[in-house]
Amino acid sequence: MSEIARFAIDIDFIKKSNNIDSLEASNQVVYREIIAKREEVKQLVEKKESLESQAKDETKGAELVNQHISDFFGHGELRLVAEGESPNIKFKITREGTDAKNLSEGECSLISFCYFIAKLEDEIKSQEETRNLVVYIDDPISSLDSNHIFFMFSLIETIIAKPNRYKQLFISTQNLDFLKYLKRLTSPNGKGSVSHYLIERKQKGSEKGSFLVPMPTHLKDYVTEFNYLFNEIYKVYKEVGGDKKAMISNTYNQFYNLPNNMRKFLECYLFYRFPNSESPLDNLSKIFNGNTPIIINRFINEYSHLTYIDRGWKPIDVDEAEECAKIVIEKIREQDPEQFAALLQSVT
Repeated sequence: MSEIARFAIDIDFIKKSNNIDSLEASNQVVYREIIAKREEVKQLVEKKESLESQAKDETKGAELVNQHISDFFGHGELRLVAEGESPNIKFKITREGTDAKNLSEGECSLISFCYFIAKLEDEIKSQEETRNLVVYIDDPISSLDSNHIFFMFSLIETIIAKPNRYKQLFISTQNLDFLKYLKRLTSPNGKGSVSHYLIERKQKGSEKGSFLVPMPTHLKDYVTEFNYLFNEIYKVYKEVGGDKKAMISNTYNQFYNLPNNMRKFLECYLFYRFPNSESPLDNLSKIFNGNTPIIINRFINEYSHLTYIDRGWKPIDVDEAEECAKIVIEKIREQDPEQFAALLQSVT
């Protein structure tokens, strides 16, 4: 007993024993906290799963798709109806309450794009920070008529462009009408923050490839070809500094294409002024008080068409080109000063 007592004193048994009892009591408190936290975690996980299930509830997505179809396109008769229970929900498309059969390509594109927009809205709402969001839309107006093309633009503008909650937005199209509307999209930092490109298929020897190239000015800068054609004529007419003939020698394509551009411009201009003829150029004399200058007739007919084979062997006379441009520009300024001012503003 004496040896045991001495050993107990040497190892400070009483103090360590009390310390163990204290730690065991603390351990019980922590263990009870662990149990409580595990239960809390379990409840939070269940709540998270419930919220995720609600977020993925395709019935809500169907309602949003139907809202877009109705609000932007006026198709109240076409609707998406969700069937089944999450996560095994399927859609069916109805027309005026009955199953829709034989949907047109345009209707398929319409519903698909509205569904895409609805999914994108979920993506935007679910992200606290959308500055890393990159959106790519590939020609959404396939098989749609001109009215639907405008509404497609409106949907992109309202849901994506105007809120400006993305990092980059890419839109590709083969439709010039849609391109015209896309130029009106709200851009985050003005027009300078927007780039325009074409995809060109090129072949060099046996090698083929597709390349991104800058979009031509007449597509990028002008609303219609009419503006571009006016500008091509006006560039020949307007005064320039330096040696004009030296400048012409470096930009001869402008003069080579001028007869055809002038012919197309006059056809458009005359059609808008006199839309009662199948051949707009038949009305050319009306803007020249019944007497079309011979030089204009020859320039837009003989030079834009190979009417006489010997014309194909002769270069276009620069002085003649300048004189024709002067006659056309000054006559439009005299006849339609307001339209001339608007055209001039659109290209300068």
